[in-house]
Amino acid sequence: MSKTGTLIDQLLEIALESVKPKRIRLATHRWPDPDAFLCLWQAERLIFPETEIELVFVNAGETLPDTEDGVPTYHFDVGGGPSDQHGKHIVRTSSAALTAERFHLANVSGLQSLIDLSIASDNIDPLLPDSIHYAIKGYPYLPQFQRNGQINWQMVKERVFELFDMMFSKEKREVQNRIDLGKYAEWTMLPNGLTICNIMWRPQLRGEAFNKGADIVFWTIRKGEKGFYVALQLNRDLSNKLHLRGAAREIRKAEMENRGIRIENEESLSQTGEHPLLPGWFLLDNGALLACGTRKRDLKEGEFTTLKPRQILAIATSVLGRINSQSISRWRNGSS
Repeated sequence: MSKTGTLIDQLLEIALESVKPKRIRLATHRWPDPDAFLCLWQAERLIFPETEIELVFVNAGETLPDTEDGVPTYHFDVGGGPSDQHGKHIVRTSSAALTAERFHLANVSGLQSLIDLSIASDNIDPLLPDSIHYAIKGYPYLPQFQRNGQINWQMVKERVFELFDMMFSKEKREVQNRIDLGKYAEWTMLPNGLTICNIMWRPQLRGEAFNKGADIVFWTIRKGEKGFYVALQLNRDLSNKLHLRGAAREIRKAEMENRGIRIENEESLSQTGEHPLLPGWFLLDNGALLACGTRKRDLKEGEFTTLKPRQILAIATSVLGRINSQSISRWRNGSS
């Protein structure tokens, strides 16, 4: 891009700060890679979200007039411009990263994982086989994105943007969950070394609780006047070594006593699946999840637990606290 073009582009940025245009043109190179697509995604989703956009593909190194028919053009990843890493001798960056910096998006919550993907992709880093990088690169080869021997890049772009939308939304939630976990979680370290995290009424935090080292997570979900759903879940690292059958037995026992149901066989209360006398309570086959109500199993009237959340947590804590600390140490060290 010429010096004059660069100056005009800078002037366009200044104008953007005060009045965003109603219509713009975005230009990137043909056969866009994940980095180029992410530049376009940032432009459409974050920089010009309410602007009519025309997308133009050009040859690498080719540029369009900075303004034509009163419509400003922004170039991304085409070579030489402010939103292009190529030719700048910058170590480990991407055009998408420069775009985020140029338009003051670096601190936008949820964006970092996408920027990291663009840097890894553009620097030919090894990627996991299930990385969305390969989906993005593969879409143009699928028959549904081709018409009369030509690739429908608008359709490809829409599908790629869906992937970016999902990643962006996921990371935004994770960022907020990290904040909320610090505010609302109650942590209990048992004498045997097990850590229980109580995130009552905030089930969306369980993934982050496990990331922070919880061995067992306890959560509840309000269900209006009917009652609430409740669950205990083991960390995946312990799910093949520890189980919740003892907790299931004692919690089901307390539930039956609360309901006035006669207990004839206590050992049956630790069975997996649902107990015939308490169909609401469910224990996963491997004993890693004990729940009364889930997204896959809506509770009917009369199946909601009659116990209070703190009662359930206290029973589980008591049972888990009786596990031998030496066994837990062996599990953590990888021994059976």
